[in-house]
Amino acid sequence: MTVPHDLCARIQNGFRAKLASIAVPESKMNLSIVKILYEQGFISSVQRGNHIKPDEVFTPTVPTNIATRRLWLDLKYRDNEPVLKYMQCVSKGSKRIYMNVQELMDLASGKRAKFVPPLKPGEIAIVSTSKGVLEIKDALESRTGGEVIDSNQPIRSHWKSLDITWNMKKSSQSLEATILPIPFKYSDLPVPVIPRL
Repeated sequence: MTVPHDLCARIQNGFRAKLASIAVPESKMNLSIVKILYEQGFISSVQRGNHIKPDEVFTPTVPTNIATRRLWLDLKYRDNEPVLKYMQCVSKGSKRIYMNVQELMDLASGKRAKFVPPLKPGEIAIVSTSKGVLEIKDALESRTGGEVIDSNQPIRSHWKSLDITWNMKKSSQSLEATILPIPFKYSDLPVPVIPRL
């Protein structure tokens, strides 16, 4: 199995350059990873195309055109900031990281596993299993271990465990912090209300 260093680098560089869309080589591994990123809300759309632009009419990938086939990804931004903070390869060509179900459970619950730092809230890991390329929660639900390919962290306060909204207490004129849980969708994030002093 090829570790997708090129895919991680292209997506990170696209976000850093604030590009609207990027092209990555079309392969089964890249398509599986990109599908998970789309489902988790890190990119807004995926299209097949060639090295120049996305296809307007369906074009199958055959051995004669495979070198020019690309996946076009529309990158997602919120408040002019990229949604994805980093995309990092965990398993490398020089050191493959395989984990069983218990080690994946430790990683997802905030513990270190095989020298891999724990996942923060909102962060996802992509695992190559015998049932295909899965997000870590899906791998745990299907009770299968595998090779940890990469981890992805959102840029906004998605990974913070608490959101603090300030309310002015009229009786004592003191500030009281009301703690609200962070929702999972960026569009549902509340705007903090900060009183004027």
